[in-house]
Amino acid sequence: MVPTGTIPGAITASAALSGSFCTDAFYWAARLRIANSLGEQDKVDEAAAEFKKLAAERPDRADALIELGNLMRSHERFPEAVAAYDDAVKRIGTLDRRDWTLLYYRGVALQRSDQWPRAEADFLKALELEPDQPHVLNYLAYTWVERGENYDRALQMLKKAVTLRPDDGFIVDSLGWVFYRLGRYPEAVDELEKAVELRPNDPVINDPQVPLNFERRIQSP
Repeated sequence: MVPTGTIPGAITASAALSGSFCTDAFYWAARLRIANSLGEQDKVDEAAAEFKKLAAERPDRADALIELGNLMRSHERFPEAVAAYDDAVKRIGTLDRRDWTLLYYRGVALQRSDQWPRAEADFLKALELEPDQPHVLNYLAYTWVERGENYDRALQMLKKAVTLRPDDGFIVDSLGWVFYRLGRYPEAVDELEKAVELRPNDPVINDPQVPLNFERRIQSP
């Protein structure tokens, strides 16, 4: 991370050099980093303007648009994130294995923008390109469960995700949730307790009422 105090000078240097080395890989990376640093300072609109400027300068590249999408997504400006990711995908053309992250991030932004059919398609395509990505498996499966869809497939995905990332409390918690929705309460309690052990300070996972409610369901006639 670039220290906050160095940013104004770095931006001044960037402005002074602008145009001379815009095709140089090192300089290009530095300009992307400067724009990212603006975002880290919560100067979101300034950062977005820089990314858009970079994207306009190099229509042959998609990285500035991807960074713009990441910036908008991290600040919960999801429709703007989707628009940036869409433009990036258009520039890339044919997607390959390394582009699974772009589809995953766009899928998240689409889901948070209430565009579920497109989001689901992106998650499935990401898994087609990279089948063993636990975070994609978790996000898609958890969303299916929340929507009351594809419980059996979601369960298999979450079991696989836990196998890949057994120490990830969020993924273990998701597995507990799908067991709960399937009415498999003892298994739900087991997974939830594991999730609490893995992330004891998380306020959502470490809710003392949740295991209690599970136990009451198990004990009820």
